[in-house]
Amino acid sequence: MRSGKKRGWLLLVPMVLVLGLVTLVPSIDAVIASLFSHLGSRSHFVGLDQYRHIMADRAFSYSLNITIGWASLNVLCTTFFGITLAERMQRRKKARRGGFLYGILLIPWGIPIYIAVPLWRALLHGDGGSSLFFHLTGIQMNLITDPAAAYAAALMVSVWMNLPLTTFVIYSHLRSIDPALLDSARLESADRFMVMHYIQYPLVRSSVMIMATLNFVKACKEFTLIYLLTGGGVPLISGITERYVIGSTTTLGVLLYDIFTGLEGYGIAAAYAVMMGMMVVIVMGFWLISRTEDQEQRGGKMRRYASLVTLVTIIFSWNLPMGWKIVGVIGCISAYGSKRIFTLLAWGYVAGVTIMVIKQGFLAGFSPAAAALLFVLVQQRVALRSYHRQIGSIGYRIVSLSAVLFMVVSSLLIVYYLFWLSLSGVHACYVNTIVPPRASLDSFIRLFTEESIIRYMMNTALIAVGTALLVLFVVVPAAWMLANHSRKVSDKVVYGVHVTGVMGGMHSLIPLFMVFVVLGLVNTYIGLIFVYTAHAIPFALMTVKNFFEDHDRALKEAALLDGASTMEYLRFILMPLSLPMIKTTMLVALLGAWNGFMAPLILLFDESRYPISLKLYSYVGSIASGAPRWGLFAAAAVVNLIIIRLIGGRELDRFSLK
Repeated sequence: MRSGKKRGWLLLVPMVLVLGLVTLVPSIDAVIASLFSHLGSRSHFVGLDQYRHIMADRAFSYSLNITIGWASLNVLCTTFFGITLAERMQRRKKARRGGFLYGILLIPWGIPIYIAVPLWRALLHGDGGSSLFFHLTGIQMNLITDPAAAYAAALMVSVWMNLPLTTFVIYSHLRSIDPALLDSARLESADRFMVMHYIQYPLVRSSVMIMATLNFVKACKEFTLIYLLTGGGVPLISGITERYVIGSTTTLGVLLYDIFTGLEGYGIAAAYAVMMGMMVVIVMGFWLISRTEDQEQRGGKMRRYASLVTLVTIIFSWNLPMGWKIVGVIGCISAYGSKRIFTLLAWGYVAGVTIMVIKQGFLAGFSPAAAALLFVLVQQRVALRSYHRQIGSIGYRIVSLSAVLFMVVSSLLIVYYLFWLSLSGVHACYVNTIVPPRASLDSFIRLFTEESIIRYMMNTALIAVGTALLVLFVVVPAAWMLANHSRKVSDKVVYGVHVTGVMGGMHSLIPLFMVFVVLGLVNTYIGLIFVYTAHAIPFALMTVKNFFEDHDRALKEAALLDGASTMEYLRFILMPLSLPMIKTTMLVALLGAWNGFMAPLILLFDESRYPISLKLYSYVGSIASGAPRWGLFAAAAVVNLIIIRLIGGRELDRFSLK
C-alpha cells in the first residue's frame, strides 16, 4: 500500500521538473551569481559587495519608491472602480451575455497587452503630444518630455487593463448574496452606498482584499506595460544617481532590464534580480496572510508581519541616521505584540514619511514601509472607518459614474482608433476626420504580400499549441494523483504551486536566460514552451484537480465494483467525462502563450523565430522610435484579434462571468 502511494508521487515529477527549471533553478543561479563579479569570461568571488553597491546607489531606492507608489495608486483606483462597476452590474442584472457594460469590459479583457498599450500610446501621445486625445480634450500628453503625463498615462492604462478581471471576480461574489437579503435592505434604505457599505461589502470583503493584493503584486512586477508605453518615463533631474538615470516610470522591472541589456555584467543584474525577488516575496507574504479567514487572527498576523518588514526596511535604509534607526528598531519591537502601540506608531511613521516627502520630494522621502503599514491599517478598518462614515451617496455615485464613463469612452475609443489606423492607408497616428480620407485595405494586403505575417502567426501557433500539449501532459497526471490523496496534503501542494506562479516576473526571467544559455534553450521554441507551461500550471492544476475530486471517487468505486481495472476506468469513464474541462484548460494555456510578450523579448533574438507579439512591437518600437508604422501595426492587430476571438472567444466570455 505504501509503495503504491510512493509510486503515485511519481506522477508529480513532470510538473515539478517544469516548475523547477523555470522558477527554482534560476533563483538559485541568481543568488550564486550575485556573489561573483562577471566581466567578460572571467568571474571572481566578491561576496556581498554587489548588494552593498545596490544599497549605496540611490537608483534602487528611487526605483523601489516609484514601484510601490505606482502600485498603490493602481490598486486604489482599480479596487474602488471595480467595486462600483460590479455593484452596478449586480443591481441592474445586465451582466448576462449581451449586457452593455459586460460587453464594454470584454474589450480590455480580450485585447493582448502588446496591442492595447501601443494603441493607448498613439491615442494619448500621438505625434509629440498632438494626438486624438489632445483634439478631444485639449490636454496635451507628451510622454517623452512630460514626467507627470508619462506617470499618469501608465496609471490610466494599467487601471483600464486590470479593471475587467477585478470587476468580474467581485461581481461573481456579489451574485452569491441572497437576493432576499438585498431586497429587505433596499426597503430599509434606498441609498446604494449604505446597502453596499453595510451589507454587500462585508460579505465580499475577502474577495476584494485578495484581488487588491494580487493586483498590487502584479503592479510591483509590471514591465511590459511601462516598457511599451513610456520606456521608463522621462528622466528626472532628481533621479540622476551615481551610475543610473531614473525616469518617472522606471520601476524595478524596467531598471533591471536596462541593467541586464547594459554593460554592467551579470553579477550586478543577478543581485538586482535577487533584491526584486525579495520584494516580491515580502508582498506575497501580505497576500498569504490576507487569505486568513478569521479577522482577529488576520489582524494579528498582519501587525506582526508589518512590524518585521518595517524593521528590516529601517535597518537597511541607507539614508537614515543611526539615531533614527535605533528609535525605529525599538518601536518595531514594541509594536510587534501590541495593537495599540502598532496603530499609534504606524500613523506616526506614515506622518513622518509624509513630512519627508514634502521636504525632500517623493523619490528621496518616500518609504515602502509606509505603504505596508497603511495596508495593514486598512485591513483592520482603522484607516477607512471615518472615511466610510463621512462619505455619502453623492460621492459614491460620482465614483460609480466616473468608472462607467471611463470604461465606456476609453474602450469604444480604442476600438474605433484601432480600425481607423488599420484602414487609414498611412503610418501616421494623426486623426483629423471621423472616417479615414484615404480608406483602403493596403495595410492588410502588405501584411500578407510583403511582411510575411503568416510566418509569425505560425511561429506563435507552434509555441501556443506546444504549451497546451505540455500542460496536458504534466497537469493531468499530477491532478489525478492529488485528487486521490488526502485533501490536506493536496491543498498544500496546489497552494505552493500557486505561490510559485505568482512570484514570476522580470526578476526571474533574467536568471532564467542565463540558465537557458547553459542548457542551449535560448532562441528556441522549446524554452518558451517551458516558460509558458510553468505560467499555465497553477490555474490548470486547480481546475483539473477540482474536477477530478468532484467526479472521480464515486465513479471509480462503481467502476471497480463492476470489474473494471484502474486503467479501464481512466480510459473509458473519467477521461471522456473530462474532455470539456481539459479542452478549456488547454485553451487557456494556449491563449496565455499566444498573448505572451516579455518572455520572447528576453529569450529570442532571431527575427525569423519571432511570435506575432514581437512582430507587432517591431512595427512601432518604443516611445522614442523615429518611424513607427502604425498602419501595419493596426492591421496586424486586427488580424491577430480575429484569430484570438475565433480560438478562445467563448472561453473569454465564460471565464469572465464564472
